[in-house]
Amino acid sequence: PWAARGELNASVMDFTPNYICDADAMARIHDSAAERPEAVKFIVVVRDPVARAFSEWSMFALGWNWDPVKNFSAAMAYKLQALQRCNRSLYLNVSRLRQLPTTELAAYLRKCFDYGRATMYATSSMYSACLLHALRYFKREQFLVLRYEDLMAMDAAATLRLLSRFTGLHLDDSTAAKARGQCQPARLRAGKQGKADAPPNAYSSSSPHAAEMLAEAAPQLEAVFAPYNALPSRA
Repeated sequence: PWAARGELNASVMDFTPNYICDADAMARIHDSAAERPEAVKFIVVVRDPVARAFSEWSMFALGWNWDPVKNFSAAMAYKLQALQRCNRSLYLNVSRLRQLPTTELAAYLRKCFDYGRATMYATSSMYSACLLHALRYFKREQFLVLRYEDLMAMDAAATLRLLSRFTGLHLDDSTAAKARGQCQPARLRAGKQGKADAPPNAYSSSSPHAAEMLAEAAPQLEAVFAPYNALPSRA
């Protein structure tokens, strides 16, 4: 609608798993909110990095058949080797990442993190490198970082209230009650009903060896991701 400057009171929302690791997207969002960049809010959901990488790989390799590599360890080895070849001096060197000027950090993300595109299993689990760049444009208090594991154990209405407080968006009691009825995590529904009423949304069940593949890869990958997991507390 036609309106004078300052006349509208509207909030615009978007969601994607790609923007946080897309250096250009962060710059565009900042520039588009040039008059009030402090009004922009980000809700970032992170997960145990090994579990997140496995979930994405199982979807693309086992579920959708986009990835011909059907072994998780092999797929991750390939992705990590590519990351190392992309920039050997920055590979697993989180202390140096912190010291990079914004332009160099952005260039590294563009070249080696491939804008957070699909099948970037390793780099998309290195959340802190992407957040490090985003924090060059926006203040810490503009980010609400939530752990997937916590969300899956939180009451749906409580989660909505948390989001309402962070965003400043109104939440009435009826909407909160509806969320508890329709969006409650499966494990909380199971606690009340004795069993979950829906199977988990995962493609790992497509392979009878999925659990073994995850167990095989986890120790090495946990060591790879450990420095990145510690980066936010030092940034």
